[in-house]
Amino acid sequence: RERHPEQPVKVTTGEYQQLLLTEAFPGKIALSSADYDRCVGMRRSVESHPIAAPLLDMGQPEQVIEWVEHVKHGLGTVAVKCKGRLDWLRAPQVFVDLKSTRAPTAHAFLGQSWSLGTFHKMAWYRRGLATIEGCSREAIQAWVIGVENNAPHDVYPVEMMPGREERRGLDGIDDKIDELLEG
Repeated sequence: RERHPEQPVKVTTGEYQQLLLTEAFPGKIALSSADYDRCVGMRRSVESHPIAAPLLDMGQPEQVIEWVEHVKHGLGTVAVKCKGRLDWLRAPQVFVDLKSTRAPTAHAFLGQSWSLGTFHKMAWYRRGLATIEGCSREAIQAWVIGVENNAPHDVYPVEMMPGREERRGLDGIDDKIDELLEG
């Protein structure tokens, strides 16, 4: 059944507010009240956490880092331009990656982080930041803060220590760079 062009359309107050926001801020998405409340709850949990809060009390969000990797390829070395975006750069040698999670425990969050490639990304960023700062990878502190996206919004801060897992992550990255150079 078609609507007559002169027939009024019923719009709820919420739909009307959403329409006004969409017109006022093109390309942006307005959060529902429930999503907004969830975000506020997550933020409050992080801000009150004894380990997570100090990691975010100073620094800069969404910092792009760029560096050059010198990769052995064939009989020589190739310079590869690299780039990453850190969620939070606290200090020149301390960065934080922020993740929302449905994981109900810290152990489950770590498993989820591994399966989603967080360890690979953190190893990559650590290597890039060490190159930029002219220091060892071990001198760079890399943290992941997981925040449960449902109440009670538990917070799981994890320092990613250099070691076997990081080496596995870097091996995977090096394999990808080799594939790119071959192709």
